[in-house]
Amino acid sequence: MPPTTFPDTLTHKNFTLIFPLDAAKKELVLGLKKRGFGKGCYNGFGGKVEPPESILDGAIRELEEESTLVPTSIDAMKYVGLLLFHTLPSIANGKPGDNVLLQVVYVFTLASFNGTPTETEEMAPKLFTYPLTENFMIDNMLPSTKQWLPTLLDNIFSDKLASSEKYGADGSDTGFLYYASWESGSTDMLNCVLKSNWKLGSLEEEDAVSDAVLLELMTEAAMRKEETSTLEIQSV
Repeated sequence: MPPTTFPDTLTHKNFTLIFPLDAAKKELVLGLKKRGFGKGCYNGFGGKVEPPESILDGAIRELEEESTLVPTSIDAMKYVGLLLFHTLPSIANGKPGDNVLLQVVYVFTLASFNGTPTETEEMAPKLFTYPLTENFMIDNMLPSTKQWLPTLLDNIFSDKLASSEKYGADGSDTGFLYYASWESGSTDMLNCVLKSNWKLGSLEEEDAVSDAVLLELMTEAAMRKEETSTLEIQSV
């Protein structure tokens, strides 16, 4: 079982991920990663937020750089969830390893955009119809993406995320949250939690997820792993 306490330092890095789509037509644009981590796999468009830009500005910049698309307006974007990728310090030989690294990914949908999806140096966009087939996801997506993306798309295309024009903007709406942890230096996932009714919080908050919340998720994930012989994803 992974440790359930944090070291003295917790390094946060903020990222964005945006999915251009047409809910009425049940169509969405995904990009094939051409280089770096995830090369050869499909996902939304996004990357690291570069201070001092805001989360929204980072999402818009990455979308244009990777697909040439530009939102028609901020209101066309909806903040729908968070992905938390948590690298724990190595505990090999009973010795602490690297500091904890937390990657916080803010996930958006985009209902309206200017331009035509165009291949760039980083991504090759392609139009897909919902639902994506299981075989496609198995063959063309990272293991972690296959765990949370179906939940996101099911909620989007069943209109469960259509209750607010500015989804999550005031911190009162709910979306989905995916938490996964690894030990430093390993590629094997330790634990994960998937919640489909998570209170998102405001985009204006400097730290969207506190250390206390992370500890709660980490403990929950560890308990679930202990209770079952195989890793299970449970929607809450």
